[in-house]
Amino acid sequence: MEDGEVEGSLCDGCQKERAKYRCPLCLTSSCSVGCVRRHKAVSGCAGLKPTPKVVGYVPFSGLNQEVLEADDQLLSDASVTVSRLQEKKDTTDGRRKFLQSYCRRQGIILALMPSEMTRAKLNKTKVISNVIEWTIEWILTKEAVTQNFKEIGRFYTQASERSTVDESLPTGLHGKPHSCHLRLEIEHSTNRSTDNISQERRLWPIYTPLVSTWQQLLQHRTILEYPTVIVTLIE
Repeated sequence: MEDGEVEGSLCDGCQKERAKYRCPLCLTSSCSVGCVRRHKAVSGCAGLKPTPKVVGYVPFSGLNQEVLEADDQLLSDASVTVSRLQEKKDTTDGRRKFLQSYCRRQGIILALMPSEMTRAKLNKTKVISNVIEWTIEWILTKEAVTQNFKEIGRFYTQASERSTVDESLPTGLHGKPHSCHLRLEIEHSTNRSTDNISQERRLWPIYTPLVSTWQQLLQHRTILEYPTVIVTLIE
């Protein structure tokens, strides 16, 4: 059923309410989901136009009703898909802007990338009951390998802003002597490179014991989507 008001007509099902939907197959008008379902049950109508047969290039002389209907269906389906994607993007952007605003009130500068970028897609950070649930990216170097944790690479966990770093560590690193460095992402534009920024300015230490909460660590910092932690063992 296509969503949209059907002007000047009553529901063909109940004959009481103004119609809001029209069946794309048989053009029956309905006022609610209940009437839509009754229409399908009584009439046996599928409520969907049959998928048009895909045709290749057709010269002007070969145009007929079937080809024109297939083109019309293709354009209609494309329009619906674009509308749904835009609605999804608007919803996603709204949530991300709310998170950014909430972080700002907590004293955290949250820099957001375009929602199509990989780092933005990996970011599952959200606000639950006025508490930020952060996505944490862990980068384990070869020096961080332990008997219980032998993999090297990137790992992602979720952590409440009220939890400590030690409580958030990936399984296998708990209780191990290590030092962590949050990667400080420098906000920069196309005309300002970070190549000349020293490594010390990009990283800041989290000193052991790891009892600081994420809320304490991230205040007055600029975070790109979510915090990144580099883990190395102390010999």
